[in-house]
Amino acid sequence: MTTNNPIFGLQRDLDNARDSLIIINDSIKRIVGRSKNEKDCRLDNRNDIIAFNKSILSTSLNKRTNDSKSVFNRLSSPPLKQAKKMKPSLTSRVIRELPSRQEILRAQCSDSESIARNRRMFGALLGTLNKFCQEESRQKQKEERKAQIEKKLEEQELNERESLKKERQSLFYYRKCKQIEIKCLEERICRVKDFEAWETSTINLKSYIKTKTIPSIYFKPKYLNPETENLLADCNAALSKLITKKRRDLDDDLNAMKDSHQITELDMDDCANL
Repeated sequence: MTTNNPIFGLQRDLDNARDSLIIINDSIKRIVGRSKNEKDCRLDNRNDIIAFNKSILSTSLNKRTNDSKSVFNRLSSPPLKQAKKMKPSLTSRVIRELPSRQEILRAQCSDSESIARNRRMFGALLGTLNKFCQEESRQKQKEERKAQIEKKLEEQELNERESLKKERQSLFYYRKCKQIEIKCLEERICRVKDFEAWETSTINLKSYIKTKTIPSIYFKPKYLNPETENLLADCNAALSKLITKKRRDLDDDLNAMKDSHQITELDMDDCANL
């Protein structure tokens, strides 16, 4: 750095770094709060979907049970009027011969009403079986659709969680870099301020003559003669040379501090890549 007033550029860089750090902190707060709220919203939506699917399944199961009960009730229970007319049977001592199975089949085959009744019962059974098959098919489709929805929700939640994790890691990394940069700039500014204070006090000594004794003494004669003028010029030249050397040392120190800051950032990059 060869500028006469490096503190102005360093102060500008420091202000910019502090502004960037504020923006990064705000982004971290927004991301952390958003991830929590989004997780709650995703859980609520997922619970709503699961509750909706459960309500549909319970409704279909109740309907299926009621339908099956109504069909079997129609098939098994006698009509209401017949039930009222039925009386409890009394034990009888009359012994009659029961017809054989073949006779019953022949009688049923010859009876048109029995044939029609058997056909109706068989048709009702087939209808009930078809309803069961349709309900099973619909139930299976609903379960598959529910499984697909839950799988998509889980994948979406996993992807969003991974994306937020990477974004948070990136923001934390940049915040650490900015903190290191701010610390380095503050150290460089302190170094420049110390040099400027020393330079100001040293320049004030140019109107004095430095003795060669140890410790040195600076004095200012009331009247100058050729000899004291030569001594004063020699002292000014020595002070100017010393200030130039100190300024070069300052530039070397500032560059070394800047390089150390860049090396630290490279080390952080390597750690981040690991």
